[in-house]
Amino acid sequence: SPLIGDITLKKMNFSDIPQVFHNLKRDWPHSIHTYFFLLNFMDWTEDSANVAFDFYCPNGDPTVGSVLALTKFKGSGTFVNYHCVDYISCKAIHEGLKDFCDIDWSQPFIFESIHERLIPDLNKIISDKGLKINKNDKCYQLWMPPTVAKNIMVELQSELYMMPLDANHTRLVDKHWEHSGPGTAEIIQETLAHNGGLGILFRENDTIAGWAVEQHYGGIGMLYVHPEYRRRGYATELVKGMVSRLVDREIDPSALVEEHNQPSRQLFGGLHFENICMVHWIGVEKS
Repeated sequence: SPLIGDITLKKMNFSDIPQVFHNLKRDWPHSIHTYFFLLNFMDWTEDSANVAFDFYCPNGDPTVGSVLALTKFKGSGTFVNYHCVDYISCKAIHEGLKDFCDIDWSQPFIFESIHERLIPDLNKIISDKGLKINKNDKCYQLWMPPTVAKNIMVELQSELYMMPLDANHTRLVDKHWEHSGPGTAEIIQETLAHNGGLGILFRENDTIAGWAVEQHYGGIGMLYVHPEYRRRGYATELVKGMVSRLVDREIDPSALVEEHNQPSRQLFGGLHFENICMVHWIGVEKS
């Protein structure tokens, strides 16, 4: 067996990704973040010099059921996401992570959207590496079943219209994003250039009232409506527009909502998104 003896995380080839996707589907939709994280960054790296991306499997075996993805944005941060579908694959990836050398453990980075069931083992690795946690944002992983998504229809008032967002809207989105900070403009620019989003505007003067973005992990995010236009249902229509956009590309709609964001939880719940699990965004740095 490839998992007998010492376990190391080995860099994989893009030709291995169909087997990795096949295994991730065994834990659907819990694995949805990792699935589309991999799919998106495979596409991004083909035509962007600003993103470096690799993925790894225990002992180079794509059939094990666990995978780790490592992404670095030029001028911004490093993000590590991983998922495993069962006990054996979880044990394998955590063993491999202990001595994983492709992460610079001396520099700050983020463990992105790690499933709640993996947190105890990850916390032990963080402690053993002599790292400290500088942030731990907990989010609900939401998912809309395809049978529901295909029936979602946008219902805009006659004075409104929607238009696609692109990289030209980077400054606008970054200015109003609650997590905006050093390096986020570069991430948003790449996200909008590759994945895009939707804005909702007034026909009379083309004023933009709000927007939503298809995040680098394929989920709906960065949802924002200007304060003077809130409580008019615009956020709901933006989410519905994004759902339709994702369905057209055969992507299961998903979203991450921070645990204390009750209004967003109610919005997505009202559209029949299901709460799948809790995930953690953990920032670490050297103690």
